[in-house]
Amino acid sequence: MKVRMLMDMSGTHDGEPWPPAGGTVDLPELQAEKLIAAGLAEKWRSHDKKEPEKPKGLTKAKVEAATLEPEVESADAPAVPPKRGPGRPRKVQP
Repeated sequence: MKVRMLMDMSGTHDGEPWPPAGGTVDLPELQAEKLIAAGLAEKWRSHDKKEPEKPKGLTKAKVEAATLEPEVESADAPAVPPKRGPGRPRKVQP
């Protein structure tokens, strides 16, 4: 069964590297069904010539937005709890 890969896979299959996302490969039916069930591939249709979907993940803008600290005025900021003391005093040997 011929399938179109939806994700990149590392390693090899029958001594050949897996095709990149959007590439096609001919596999035994059982293996193809397992990849399709796992969401790693889809059944290839010869009339299907659409572009491969790019993985949806973090973009540079999303990473920068997530790492920026929110601007908070000091009057609105929650009170920081005081630090704990130095701990239990050591026992003095007589």
